Amino acid sequence: MSLPQAPEGINKELAKDMVLISLLTRMRLTSMGLVAISVPFKTNAGQMELLVGEDACIARRHVAAHTLPETLSALRASVPKSSHNWQLLQASLFAGGLRVCPTSGTPVTDVDSCSAELKHALYAGLVALNKAVNDKSTTDFEAAMETLSMHVRQHADA
Repeated sequence: MSLPQAPEGINKELAKDMVLISLLTRMRLTSMGLVAISVPFKTNAGQMELLVGEDACIARRHVAAHTLPETLSALRASVPKSSHNWQLLQASLFAGGLRVCPTSGTPVTDVDSCSAELKHALYAGLVALNKAVNDKSTTDFEAAMETLSMHVRQHADA
């Protein structure tokens, strides 16, 4: 996903806030089982969203009215050193029978079946991949992938 482009005369931070409000709205609608009434799409003009029906509009107004600027800033925090929240989310999704995260579409991992070392290696691999793609920094990538590979093999052989 490319960064949103603010129309001329509009603050760039406002454009980013609107994209985040759209994401939060889709998450709210998804949790309500209304997956297809908020549809993101891209055009040459940039990223846009189609809200289908009154329920989608009501959800968007609710999210926008109840989301503080401080909340948006907190959501944009840098990648945490600890994998605790990631592990909790993965474990909850897997225990609920989900194998794909309903909001991101990313695969869900059964972290409860992993050793502490494998959990750490999985998260370190995700962080290294994030840095390689987003920051164009591959400093930690090779080492993280080697460590991950070793622990995945040990897990598979157990």
